[in-house]
Amino acid sequence: MADQCKNCPKSGANWQYSGQKVDIWALGVLLYYLLVGMTPFKADTIFDLKAAILKGDYRTPDYVSTFASSMISRMLDMNPATRIHVEEMKKTYWLSGNRFPKSYVQCSLAPNHEELEKSEVARTVWTKLNDYGISTEMMVDAAPKGARNAIIGTYRIVLYQAQAVEHDKERIKVHDHIERQAERKRQATKQHLKTRSKTCALL
Repeated sequence: MADQCKNCPKSGANWQYSGQKVDIWALGVLLYYLLVGMTPFKADTIFDLKAAILKGDYRTPDYVSTFASSMISRMLDMNPATRIHVEEMKKTYWLSGNRFPKSYVQCSLAPNHEELEKSEVARTVWTKLNDYGISTEMMVDAAPKGARNAIIGTYRIVLYQAQAVEHDKERIKVHDHIERQAERKRQATKQHLKTRSKTCALL
C-alpha cells in the first residue's frame, strides 16, 4: 500500500511538489482500501504498478455507493491541479452532516507585532519559548536545519501544547455530535421496524 500512497502521479513539465495534493492522493488510496478491502491499483511488479498508477487504471466495485465512489475518483484525480482539496471534501454530499475539528494554528518562526497582537496562541508559544531561553534569532538560525533540530522540535511541542486543550474539547464535541447522529438513526430504524411489524400483523 505504501507504494501506491507515495507514487502520486505528476502532471506537466512544470509540475511543482505540493504536500497537500500528495496527501489527498494517499488518503484516496486509503479510503479505497477501507471501503473495498484492497488497494485500487494492481500489478505483479513495482514497475507495472507505477505504470498502472500513471494510467489511472483502477475500478471501483458496484457495491460502493455513488457518493463514496465520486469522492475516491476526485481524490485519485490524475491531475494535481484539479484534484479535490480538503475544504471541497468537507462540502461533498457524502460527508454532509458531519462536523470537523478545527485545524491547528501555525505560527511563524519569527513573530511579528501583528501576529502577537492578534493570536493568543502565538503569544502563548513565544512566552513559553522565551521562558526556555529560546530567542527569535535562535529560531531563525535553526529553521533550515529541519524537524530533527532540538530547537525546532521544542517549538513544535510548545505549539502543540498551546492548542491541545481546546482541540481536545473540540474533538469531544465532534464525537458527541457523531454519537447523537448514530442514536437518531438507531431510533429511526427501530420505529421503522415497529411500523412494518404492525403492518404485517394486520395483513
